[in-house]
Formats: sequence, C-alpha cells, structure tokens
Amino acid sequence: MNNKKNLAGILAIMMAASTLMGCGGGEVSGAGSEQTVSTSEEQGNVTATADIAADDMSVKYTINAVLSQHPLVKDVNNNAFTDWIEEELNIDLVINPIMNSEFGDKMDIMMATGEYPELVMCSGYEKVDLYGVDEGVIVPLDEYINEENTPNLMAADRAVPGYLDSMRQLDGKIYAIGDYAEAFHTYYPYKCWYYSPILEETGLPVPTNTDEFYETLKAIKELNPNYIPLMGHSRDYGLVFLGNAFLYLSGDSLQLWNDNGVIKSAIVEDEYREALKYINKLYSEGLLYNNTFAQTIDQAQAIANSESDPVVCFATTLDAKEFWPIQEEGGLYRDTLALTPLKGPGGEQNACTDISTVAKTVDGAFFITTEMPEEKRIRALKIMDLLVTEEAYIRTFGLEGEHWEYSEEGAIGLDGETPAKFNSFTGWAPKVWGEQNASWVNFYPRFQTHAIRMSQEAPADMDILSSVGSEKRLYMVAKEQYEPYGAKEKTLPNIRFSADETNEISQAKADLTKYESDSCIAFITGSMDINNDAVWEEYLAQLESMGLQTVVDMTQMAYDRQYQK
Repeated sequence: MNNKKNLAGILAIMMAASTLMGCGGGEVSGAGSEQTVSTSEEQGNVTATADIAADDMSVKYTINAVLSQHPLVKDVNNNAFTDWIEEELNIDLVINPIMNSEFGDKMDIMMATGEYPELVMCSGYEKVDLYGVDEGVIVPLDEYINEENTPNLMAADRAVPGYLDSMRQLDGKIYAIGDYAEAFHTYYPYKCWYYSPILEETGLPVPTNTDEFYETLKAIKELNPNYIPLMGHSRDYGLVFLGNAFLYLSGDSLQLWNDNGVIKSAIVEDEYREALKYINKLYSEGLLYNNTFAQTIDQAQAIANSESDPVVCFATTLDAKEFWPIQEEGGLYRDTLALTPLKGPGGEQNACTDISTVAKTVDGAFFITTEMPEEKRIRALKIMDLLVTEEAYIRTFGLEGEHWEYSEEGAIGLDGETPAKFNSFTGWAPKVWGEQNASWVNFYPRFQTHAIRMSQEAPADMDILSSVGSEKRLYMVAKEQYEPYGAKEKTLPNIRFSADETNEISQAKADLTKYESDSCIAFITGSMDINNDAVWEEYLAQLESMGLQTVVDMTQMAYDRQYQK
C-alpha cells in the first residue's frame, strides 16, 4: 500500500479522530473535528494536519517573510515547496530571500533600523532575547501554541520531551521556534577520512592510536615526497579529532564542556598542551599540510581530488565528499574510508559529540514581529506547524514522482530498522533538479528527528557510495565508528543568557576565541614554543587576564539557573 496521505483522506480521518493517549501512536483531537494530528510518537514522527477551526481558513492572507536561502536554490518565490505551503494554508507567501552566509548581518541591520519583517524563517538568530524580552518587537507565541492552532507543534513536543521548553527565554516565554535537527552523523562532526590506496601502499594496517598514526604518516611521506599525509582546512585542521585522544574536546571555541554539572574549559589543561605538542610534531616534520590552517574546503578539494595524481591520504573534515566529491561512477571518493577515533598515550579515546542529554534547538529560527497584524498571526504560525511535519521533510528532496516517491509497506529505512516512508532518487541534489526550484532543500526552520531522517528507503543493495546512498554511509560510520566513543554527558546543552549577560560576556568571549585560535595555530606551527614552560605559562596568564574564568563562571551561573533546579 502507498503511504501517501492526501488532504481529503486526512479530513475524512479527522472526523472520526480520538484523543491521543500518553506517548503511543494515535490521533489527537482538539475542540472540533478539524484539529487532528496523526503521529507516530514512539518514532518521533509527526504527520501533516489539516485546517484548524480557530482560524477562518476561507480568508486568504498575504504574509511577508524573510527567509535564509540555500545558495543552490534559484528562486524561493517561484518554488514548488513555497507553492505547497501556500496551497495548504491559503496564503500568498511573499519572501525576501537572504543568503544564509549573510543572514545574521543583514538581519541585525533590519532589526536595528526598525525595518522589521512580519515573519522571519531561518536556521537561527541569536538576538531573540534582545528584540523579544527587552524591546518587545518579537511577539510572544505562547498564547497561540495549543492543540487547536498548532497540533503538530504540540505533537512534536510530545515526541521530543523538552522541545518547546528549550525555546523559553528567561522570562519563561517562547518568542521564537527553534531549529531542531537530529542528523545522526553531525552528532559527531569532527571526523577523519582517508584515501585507502595510499595507505595500502605503505603495507601498514589502519592506525588505531596516536603512535601508530604518527608512524603511518611518516611512512606515507617516505613513499613519495609529493604525498600529503594529513590535511585539514581552516574550519577543521585536526585539533579536535586528534586532541580527543588526549582529553575531551567539545569543539566549542573555548572547548567548554560539562564535567558532571561543573563547566570547564579544556584549553588550560596539561593534556591540551600534550595534544598541541603532538600536532606540532606532525607539522614540524611535514606530515600535516602547511597551508591547512588558511585554506578553504574548496581549496583543499582542488588538491585532494586529482584523479590523475591523488596525493592526500588522511583528511580531517565532517564528510569525505568535501575533499573527494561523489561521482556516480568512478572517482576517488569510492576508495575513501573513515578512521575510528584514535586512542591516546593516556588511554583517552573520545569522539567530539554535538548532542546533549536534553533537547537542543537553535534559537530564533521562526518568529513573528509586531509588524504582523494580530489577525494574521495564527495563520503565520501554522507555517511552522506545517514545517514540523514529516511531509515537509520529505518534500525537501524535490518533486514527488520526479525526485522521490512514497515507499511501499515493508520497505526499510537507512538504519535497517526504521520503516521507510519515502524513496529518494537523487538525494539532496538541487544541481540535478533543473531550475533548482523543486524545494527549499534543507534551509528552513526544521523539526527533523532521527526517525524521520532514517525513514528514507535504503534497500539492502543500496550503493552507499552514491549520492542517494551517502546518508546511509554517514549513518553507518557515525553509528559503528564514532558513537561508541561519544560523550553526550559531557556536551553542554543550550544555555540561555539574559541580554545584559550577553553584552557582558560576548566581547570577552570574542577576544578570547581569537586569542585562543591564534595561539593554537602558533603552538602547532612553532611560532610559539609549546615545549617552553615559560611560553605556556604566559599563554595561561593571558587567558586569565582576558577573562576566561569570568566566562566560565558566568556560563556556570546560567547553566545552574536553567538546569540545576
């Protein structure tokens, strides 16, 4: 049977809806027959709802919105995904698109000059507290969020306990819906990959600890002086992957982490110094590419992806395809493998983990300003209520019938366990979608649970080295090689600061971040001597004078206020 649920079918089901009990699957009904939401909450899936009686859906509204746009989407105003939202909600959605890379700066200008859009949809905006709590420009949403108006948001909150509470500002109100995405492979963002033919040339096994890794890199360099044993890029030059063999590094700019409720910074620890000594040794012996710290991913890819003369063996980056792009046939990518986190001299073996024990949302992904008339606000919020459905997620893969189809019953998802909901022919590949207006791709306020991401069909014979199979490959690598060394309990949850606290801490943190980044690179490259005790002590003293402990203490205070109740 086909899994597609059209609107007429949903309306028919809703007339006979019964109340959802606890966290099991079923139907939720509010006041009247038009508030039903079908959900599979044990899997974290939310299915699209129909019209809500509290809002007169016969009235068509024009809603003006700002949206952060994916660079490969040509036109969000003439877009199949936009058309779907408009048809479902009886609105004209007029979008002012801003490239995601420019969004924060342009949004700051708009808000500071009073040129408020009615609605903002993005991957996150960090000044919700300022313009909501302090200045009253962003509208509190609490009175609009209920089973009648937003049944899908309510179902999402049941599916992920703490989802809505994670968005509350210090005054207890929700001013913006956060972006929530459980992309399993990004839980472990700092990975290392390698081009296996070069490793095979050495005759050495895959390294499992820092000593073996060093010997392997040396052997590669000795094989061919043109080989680049290890390469990274400016956003990931190997510190976090390699450093996690010495102590836990969170990937935070100041390497803040949670030690059983006590906030600490790893950048002052002796083990951190040992990690820097190790990476300095790799650099000084020509084993770590000398331009790693300055080059972009595109520049790294231009060097690594030379089929006629492959020279890069190991690469630190989120996904191998960033260095060796996927080709449907042939290409270097098909000979890449992931390296399991290395064990260090003290027995440490960690994977940097970007998921905590509580729900983590990115602040400010969807909010309404006072520019929007009262009568349109519920309808605008229904856009978000639609975006949290599994249908919205599936539609990010393009056009039904052309780029994807609903799965037949019995089909299995990416993890080999989750029932499949859809089969993607192309993956997230706007370059093959003609005019590139088939969807918003993956740039919008999201509610994507692990279960819905795993519901992409993956037959047993799926080519995991193809574009369509890349999500399955990333899942397998994260599950089998990185999750065993993960540390959710050490990861900081979202910590909320007041606007005053943000003002007090932000400049100090920015200055510290730059000093730490510059010093780290200087220690690795040798312009600061990591083996000189006096230099190290001077570094520690500078961190203290710049307010590192103050930042840690204020983070601890905010953490205690939010979580130690």
